[in-house]
Amino acid sequence: LSLHSHNGAFQPLSLPVQEMAEHGFFSTMEMWYKKEVPFTTAKSRPNGESVRTIDYIFTKKQTQNSEKRAFEVCGVLSLPFDRSSLPKDLLPCSEFPSDHFSLVADFVIGE
Repeated sequence: LSLHSHNGAFQPLSLPVQEMAEHGFFSTMEMWYKKEVPFTTAKSRPNGESVRTIDYIFTKKQTQNSEKRAFEVCGVLSLPFDRSSLPKDLLPCSEFPSDHFSLVADFVIGE
């Protein structure tokens, strides 16, 4: 499983994320980019900055039931990958009105 940075220190994925992986789900962004996005939120807190990945879109590559269709990722909304691309005052800001980046993925339903 991936590790994520929180205030410069790498942290293991949260227990719910680990459990999703154990049940056959994967992070859509990790599949698309071949690595997990480094952050989905970036905000100032009284004790410092909080820049980390806490938002996910989960799906399964295939289903076990042949009557069900599998989802394939065919595109995602671009996200910043470099800390220097973050707004100076972090989130929210005029360009990103939420304290989380929007995660958007397009899927094709296969047979």
